[in-house]
Amino acid sequence: MKLLCITDPTTHPAFDTTVELYRRFAEDKEIQLFHMPCNVPAANGDLLTVPVMQPLSYEEFLALDQNVTEGQNIKDFDLIFDRSDKPFPSGYLSRLSEFEERAQNRVQFVNRPSSLIEFDGRGFLHKIAASYMPEYIFTNDPTEAEQFLNKHTVIVVKQNVSYGGKGVYKVWRERSSEDGKVYSDNTTQGLKSFANAKDLFQTLFTPNCDQFQLVRFLKNIGAGDKRVHVVDGEIYGGYIRQSTTGSWVHNITSGAKGVPATVTTREKEIVLNTVSYFQERGVFTLGYDFLQDDDGQWILSEINAGNIGGYDRLEKLSGQPVISRLVDWLVSSCKQKKFLKKV
Repeated sequence: MKLLCITDPTTHPAFDTTVELYRRFAEDKEIQLFHMPCNVPAANGDLLTVPVMQPLSYEEFLALDQNVTEGQNIKDFDLIFDRSDKPFPSGYLSRLSEFEERAQNRVQFVNRPSSLIEFDGRGFLHKIAASYMPEYIFTNDPTEAEQFLNKHTVIVVKQNVSYGGKGVYKVWRERSSEDGKVYSDNTTQGLKSFANAKDLFQTLFTPNCDQFQLVRFLKNIGAGDKRVHVVDGEIYGGYIRQSTTGSWVHNITSGAKGVPATVTTREKEIVLNTVSYFQERGVFTLGYDFLQDDDGQWILSEINAGNIGGYDRLEKLSGQPVISRLVDWLVSSCKQKKFLKKV
């Protein structure tokens, strides 16, 4: 199997899943691995790639983009696995969709780029999973946002497309406050205060911006953020990400630790009732995120589609051969032409 992986190596720390996947792919005798930078366009219709002939040190992995010289036609590959992290380069998914079209359904994509465009944002999640989530609204109207804040006192405000917690804000107004001040907390911008809610939301909602998602804040957020890995409808397992600093944000990139966790009957039900929407659109690797609701039950927060990290973390925490299972699934599914669009 001739496999092309696409990513920017410099976005991946040494402990990252993509680094480990490159190593496992290079070790597998059934896989010929090639790398392509995510920000390099095709040249004269060919893809600029570099073969990965053996497992790489982390320093060699970081230097991959410097060695890209080999032009190959997209139809030379059996399988393409996008491992690029957000934020994507401008027009990135559109360019991958052009590759998909050029492949004429002869080259398989682990996750169909044209479908990832549909999922890139929070609107699709609303269509298929609203009943499993805490109360929320979509808006870029400061007045509507203030009404939602007044109702719940403490909320979370999420940009339509964000990553690593950078576009997520905790917003609150103290009930006893007499001066009308409101506050926001963000992992990169820190704590800020505003004279009133209107000032805060006018700052967040820039002119003509996409709608933000406003969600009721869950008081048990300290319990952590549970990630459940799902591949082609099968649950590989789950673990909880917990901040080690007391932060309400539990991203591993912000220093959170992984804690073993079981997948509950309710979580399995949510996966069962939603995963087919992704499979039907040719997207097979998913990360379901759950937060603990005020009643102690875990409730759906997000469904991440495409380039999912954490397989190696799940492997270490569960003691199960998670990445080997993923690699075997990729090889067998490619042979079975599972990833081809049904026509």
